[in-house]
Amino acid sequence: MHICPELNDFLLSFDTLEVLAVKQCWPSLEAIVHHSNLKKLTFHATENRERKRHLLDLEDLEFLDRMCTGLEFLEIDIRREDEWPVNIIAVLARGFANLRELRFHVGLDIHRGNIEPTLTKITANEFVEVLLCHRLSTSKLKRVILKTGENLRDFRDVKPRYAREEEDCAAEFEIRAPHDGIGEWVVEERTIE
Repeated sequence: MHICPELNDFLLSFDTLEVLAVKQCWPSLEAIVHHSNLKKLTFHATENRERKRHLLDLEDLEFLDRMCTGLEFLEIDIRREDEWPVNIIAVLARGFANLRELRFHVGLDIHRGNIEPTLTKITANEFVEVLLCHRLSTSKLKRVILKTGENLRDFRDVKPRYAREEEDCAAEFEIRAPHDGIGEWVVEERTIE
């Protein structure tokens, strides 16, 4: 991961943020957790052919959980190859005591050159199975969004070939806990605009 020194220095110059959206330009994780009162954190990069996008790993998430205990909303990138990364989902389901909403940008692995759908109704239901297997009964998590494909890209010149493939594979699912805490979690496909 390439650290953006200006952003890093800026975030280390104070410690009062409650909301932080980091997209494309990365500070260090230490600069992020310097803001221990964070309630909402977005850590996301769009995919492209030139490079693999940086993902928070298990140790990063455990560190974030220890240092930012008040997080209620977390939006991160995740890679699903043949199956969901159980260790990542487990740390999110068992930790983050105040987390109410979780959003994942599910990678298409554009850098590999062969784009195939990674997010379907079947894989969304598989995600719910993994989540519920690890979720603690005291968890406050009520909503999960799984999304793949980017609708905010700005191709200044000609669209690359993968742009059309990405559009074809784009999907979004909303997963909600039952209102009364009893019953099945609801998985709904959302319209992508």
